[in-house]
Amino acid sequence: MNYTAILSDDYAAILDVAQISPVHGFDGRAEYDFFFGEELPTDAVIWEDGDYAIADVGYDSPTVMLFHQGSVVGFYFDMMAWLDAEHRGRGLATKMIFAYADRFGGNAFADQRAKAGCALGFSPEGYDLHERALQLARDLARAAAPKGAPVP
Repeated sequence: MNYTAILSDDYAAILDVAQISPVHGFDGRAEYDFFFGEELPTDAVIWEDGDYAIADVGYDSPTVMLFHQGSVVGFYFDMMAWLDAEHRGRGLATKMIFAYADRFGGNAFADQRAKAGCALGFSPEGYDLHERALQLARDLARAAAPKGAPVP
């Protein structure tokens, strides 16, 4: 999976100016209920494992959705991650960030960085998720790099 976008200046700049507060939390089921009627587009699956799949559903704004047994149980949109409670704690939100970066390429976070000029808001959990994804991307880059090569 391509994690270059997670190691980009765009991603780092967003986290550098993040506004972190519980007020930035949200309920994806309540606030983005229209996402949960989507069907799994088998031609746009980015990642799958067992009963889970992450796919690009073709929205104008880059979005990936997590499906479990063909039904939406989470999404990653505008650096907002949501998972239904029963699917949390399995690393799936991190997988959505990596799938998003893989699908939308090296400048996947450029639009969000432009919006972040005044800072994006993150819940503490959302910010921690993005920091964990960044650390995992660094670890993967370090493991893949030739011995002694610099890693972002």
